[in-house]
Amino acid sequence: MAAHADDLRYFYAEHLGDSVQVTCPSGGTVELPEALTPGRYEIRVPAYGGGDLWIRQGAFGDVLAANAAPSTQFVGHTDVGHLNYPVFTLMVRGTLDNGLSFYGDGGTPIAQITKVSRDKG
Repeated sequence: MAAHADDLRYFYAEHLGDSVQVTCPSGGTVELPEALTPGRYEIRVPAYGGGDLWIRQGAFGDVLAANAAPSTQFVGHTDVGHLNYPVFTLMVRGTLDNGLSFYGDGGTPIAQITKVSRDKG
């Protein structure tokens, strides 16, 4: 079945899709409740709750963030003051990168994940 021309033309056009909010327990890891579908996502960190936040992307159900590399760290006491709600985007292409894991290093950091591509996947 051929794709509709508009689907191809706007495949990566920005679109405000569904959003998931994750609150990380202090000193604990939490994963997204379900796998992400292919597309582009935006991650916002609106609150750190007095701690740092570590994020790692990988296969859903098999990715574990920790307070060390290769997880990516967002430092609550510096990033919030300079960036005020750090935002970054990521791509999900398939089953090897459709999961996210978060580790709260003290406090109760919050992350919001929103799909911003218009694809139907």
